[in-house]
Amino acid sequence: MLEAFSLGERIMSSTGALALTSVPASMAIIGGGYIGVELGTAWAKLGSQVTIVDAADTILSQVAPVLRQPVERRLAALGIQVRVGVTADQPTAHGLVLDTGEHIGADVIVVAVGRRPNSDNASLDTLEIELDSQGHIGVDAQMRAASGIYAIGDLVAGPALAHKASAEAETAVDAIVGRPGSFSPAAIPEVIFSDPEIMSVGEPLPSADFSTKAHGSTKDHGTLVSHRFPHVASARARTIGETSGATYVVTDEHGTVVGVHSVGPHASELAGEATLAIELAATVEDIARTIHAHPTMSESLAEASWLAHGHPLHVRR
Repeated sequence: MLEAFSLGERIMSSTGALALTSVPASMAIIGGGYIGVELGTAWAKLGSQVTIVDAADTILSQVAPVLRQPVERRLAALGIQVRVGVTADQPTAHGLVLDTGEHIGADVIVVAVGRRPNSDNASLDTLEIELDSQGHIGVDAQMRAASGIYAIGDLVAGPALAHKASAEAETAVDAIVGRPGSFSPAAIPEVIFSDPEIMSVGEPLPSADFSTKAHGSTKDHGTLVSHRFPHVASARARTIGETSGATYVVTDEHGTVVGVHSVGPHASELAGEATLAIELAATVEDIARTIHAHPTMSESLAEASWLAHGHPLHVRR
């Protein structure tokens, strides 16, 4: 159906939505993934009446419910209308029509349903460059696509994230100048700059419920357990009045940190410490016994680690 939504003055990609020089009175966003949610939140705060349309049963469908739900509540508080389980059928002079026949009024339509490589017609086979089934360039551990040719970022498989591309570039440059090294991260953090923010790195949450402890298992790490520290018990979250979120630590049966997830204010700022913990195979005791400044949101990671270690400070087991 999206073939009907050709990009133009009123219908634009996420790039076009970032280039607007005035605030539209109303905006319809096709796609409820992280791009659609981030853009919708930003423009709603600037004064636009935003509607998000998604064919899935929920927005942020790849995100665990416990991380997604605080964002859903905030979207509603901002006055953002969310239509899920429906598809955009046709644009109109004053908005768009859904497959249900409902008309959504919008001065601007943003198509935010993701992007795919346009490598099909690049004749890369003449350079002996191989493509995977999604059109991404195949590379080795040094980001080498062929002799003398390197590829990084959105050109190759994996999450389309700037920090991943930057790390891949460092690896490629090392290979070009003859320094040893390979791109083999233990984990790559992902952040959704919604309100509140969502940060995830490593193994996913083994359960989608709200309990303090949840269990699951994986092929690589065996039995996993997640431990939840609610931000209502965070001094920093309470001082800024944002207590609806939580920080989760996922551990294996030996207490090694294999995943960290957080939804709340400045959740993105936990990504560095969380990723380092996974890279170094740190245990929850390692994190818990590291002194964290007070009051900061980084304490939520220490608090969740104390909980996982069996000695919670400000919450019950």
